[in-house]
Amino acid sequence: MKKHFYAILSVLILGMIFLSQGMSQLPLTDRDETRYSIMAKTILETGDWVVTWLNHQPHLDKPPFFVWMVALSMNVFGINELGARMIPLLMALGTLVLTYLVGCWLWNSRTGFLSALILMVFPEFYTLSRYVITDMALTFFMTGLIVCFLGGLKFRKQGFYWVGYVFGGLAMLTKGPVGIALPGLILITYLWKTHQFSRWKEMKLGWGILVVLIISLPWYLLAEQRFPGYLYFFFIQENLLRFLTKIHRRSEPIYFFIPIVFFGIFPWSLFLWRTLKTEDREGKLIRWFQDDNKFLCVIWFLIGFIFFSLSKSKLPTYILPYLVPLALLLGGYWDEIWDKDRIALKLFSGILILIGAGILAADFIEPIRILMAKAIETTGRPLWQEAVFLCLMGIIPYIGLWFRGNRWAFGGVMIVLVLVFTYISHWGVLTDYTYYHSTRELCRIIQKDFRPEDGILVHSENRWSASFYLPANAKVCYINEWSDLVFTTITSKRTYILLSEKDHLPIFQQQVGGKTQVMGYEGRQVLVFKP
Repeated sequence: MKKHFYAILSVLILGMIFLSQGMSQLPLTDRDETRYSIMAKTILETGDWVVTWLNHQPHLDKPPFFVWMVALSMNVFGINELGARMIPLLMALGTLVLTYLVGCWLWNSRTGFLSALILMVFPEFYTLSRYVITDMALTFFMTGLIVCFLGGLKFRKQGFYWVGYVFGGLAMLTKGPVGIALPGLILITYLWKTHQFSRWKEMKLGWGILVVLIISLPWYLLAEQRFPGYLYFFFIQENLLRFLTKIHRRSEPIYFFIPIVFFGIFPWSLFLWRTLKTEDREGKLIRWFQDDNKFLCVIWFLIGFIFFSLSKSKLPTYILPYLVPLALLLGGYWDEIWDKDRIALKLFSGILILIGAGILAADFIEPIRILMAKAIETTGRPLWQEAVFLCLMGIIPYIGLWFRGNRWAFGGVMIVLVLVFTYISHWGVLTDYTYYHSTRELCRIIQKDFRPEDGILVHSENRWSASFYLPANAKVCYINEWSDLVFTTITSKRTYILLSEKDHLPIFQQQVGGKTQVMGYEGRQVLVFKP
């Protein structure tokens, strides 16, 4: 018991230090981070905990539990980046602990610990652990539901099931029926494979459904009372039609999630093929469908992967809850090879070194140079830093492998990944991204001489950061049509105008006429003041 306590404590400390770096310094980004943060801020300002509001309009496409948690966090830590991002961070830490526990139950404590560490440095997991959207909270609740039921099956204790039903109710209150439907399908498939269907009676399903309804149903009924027709809107339009039709304009090809998964868990994806088979003590080959634990992890991933691949609405974040079983498979693989099998590691190092060297050689090899020119055009910056890290990611584990074996190679991979994410959080792509997708610095300029009667026009309907970073009494108006922006500027008195593209500035000044003053730039955005 003491061993598990120290392991969980280590996971929490390492996760807190690693995942929280730069979290409170980077601005909240448009559109999703600021959207949820403004809804939480509005709750604190209005005291309305039933309806979530965005720009003075009800915004009910998701249940409110995540926004409630963010509002409570802001009440403690302040209406700022830390207050907004603390909830996804805590949900990420909770998911790491759950991953450790289920790794221990399915295999052993070392597998659980390695799985938690591997999950922690998945690029998608790391990024969404500090991103103010519902997906990390949903991942925690869905993982908790599955893990609790596995605990009930393993230890035959009713308490696990009751906690699992609580997780299910919170998942339902975070993102709707998908939070319980997919975990339920995963568990049913596992029960079929392990011939445990007869144990459904000990789960008290009837009482469990009642627990889920007690937690989630009151808010749905209150929302229906405030806005008649809401239940149809949410369950039919926001769930069923989102899956079956292109109504939300997020249609992607069926293979959309293949590269998302590959790069979302990179570089560990290079080991994934090795996790699907193992050998027993007699050297007999055991494939994943012959091993109940690996079968669970594969089905856990595949059910989510196939479901969202078939959906007509796709976003990269949808796959996050189904990266947990991949971390478990990888943790189990590393536990198996802890003292053997160096071939995969040598191949891993070689591939990364070749990719990194290819990028560095872009100026000398014509085909690569052409591809790199397109990459730089897309990202807005050269990629030689990333190339160096790729080379190091191959070289350092190989050195550890050569001198000390697999455990040192694993440590080498972790060290390089920590360096990579530290770099991108403080100087690299994350800082570049937030600079181009926030108006925090321009809002600070506005506040230096802000008057309550001043008008603030934002040329983009989704630049919600202006409402978050400006005082509550600021009159922010979001305008998407160019002609409406020009007309409103001409007919207004003191007005600040946030243009989404600095290339629009000459045209804007020409059409508005009169005296305008450029106050500052942030990314591609420009702030103009009309006295």
